[in-house]
Amino acid sequence: MQIIVSSFNPRKFVLGLILLWVCVVTLGLGEASLATDKIGAKSVSSQSEKVSSGRAVWYFVDPQNRTKLGPFPRRPTEFNDGIAAIYDGKHYLYIDINGKVVGPAAHDCGEFSEGLAAVCYERMSKGTPKSTGWGYLNKKGKLEINGHFNRAWKFSEGLAAVEIGRDTRNFLDTTCEKYEQPGLIGFINHDGQIVIKPQYQVDQNMLAGFCNFRNGRAVVRVQDKVGYIDKTGKMVISPTYAVASPFSEGLAAVKLPGQNYCYIDLDGNPQTPPNFKLAEEFHCGFAKVMINGEHGFCFIDRSGRVVLRTRQAEQFAEDCAFAELEPNKLFCIDKSMKPKSAKTFSLAYPFSEGMALVESDGKWGFINLDGEFAIPCKYSDAGSFRCGLAPVEVQ
Repeated sequence: MQIIVSSFNPRKFVLGLILLWVCVVTLGLGEASLATDKIGAKSVSSQSEKVSSGRAVWYFVDPQNRTKLGPFPRRPTEFNDGIAAIYDGKHYLYIDINGKVVGPAAHDCGEFSEGLAAVCYERMSKGTPKSTGWGYLNKKGKLEINGHFNRAWKFSEGLAAVEIGRDTRNFLDTTCEKYEQPGLIGFINHDGQIVIKPQYQVDQNMLAGFCNFRNGRAVVRVQDKVGYIDKTGKMVISPTYAVASPFSEGLAAVKLPGQNYCYIDLDGNPQTPPNFKLAEEFHCGFAKVMINGEHGFCFIDRSGRVVLRTRQAEQFAEDCAFAELEPNKLFCIDKSMKPKSAKTFSLAYPFSEGMALVESDGKWGFINLDGEFAIPCKYSDAGSFRCGLAPVEVQ
């Protein structure tokens, strides 16, 4: 076998060393940027990461469509209480509106509310292999309430629902009663103290977040029925319902076994007939429902009177909603059920901070309260505005 040896060129050798040094420094800087405690903004127009990776990336923009944070390789959550969560492929991290990382990486996490967020960290249980437990993180990144719960929900009106099971008893404060039955729901305060003893069963409504206090009431399950408690733990509306939703504007949708939905007041008194096969929360004095025997949706007022029939609709927020006034065309409407502009959309989400997320021709953008575009539909995906920022995806 013949070996060909090229002649040595000092100039090319030095040039090669310089190029190698540049590559090492560049990679080092790239790795260092991942370790910093602030995630800055890159120009959306440059799309440098998207082009190099061939994948879509996410940014946060302000109402003027100026890029403020990003890019992120995966979809971040919307901001709540000034904090959003991002996922780095292995763990969740919290960031503030300036992009500063708040707290250590978590196995799983919930949204911030009342200054705290439910987070799940790995922990060691005595005599058992490594497992996970839920606790609460504050905005300074400190674990305010230790992670000894099976599951935990966000704080609302000063209380949060937590699930305590058999495997968490050793993590309770020694002054707390040991609860023998696993998987029961109770409520804690901001100090982590149990103020309503775990005694309620977990159901799908609770998994969806329906166990939060609203209007001084929380939905709880006792055996196979649901009712409502107040903040002292007193059962104020008996558990007679098959399904119940949180209160909003003093009304809640409930369903008795074998019946349709109706709305009740804070004392459990029916306010509408049980005519609805689907019933959503009241907002701005109206609720979106489906009437038994009819197709499409309706908006009703607090008395149950139908004020608009439409094939598709999105609930009210900030005195505006969306309704299909022409086939396959959603209009932004006001409380008189009249369109605010001639612009139409394929899909829409409720208003938040004066902006609504809308879709047109397969792209997402934002309109203002006048029904006019504030940010044109150019993003492949997006989320709603919270704390002055919205997540958008550049495809």
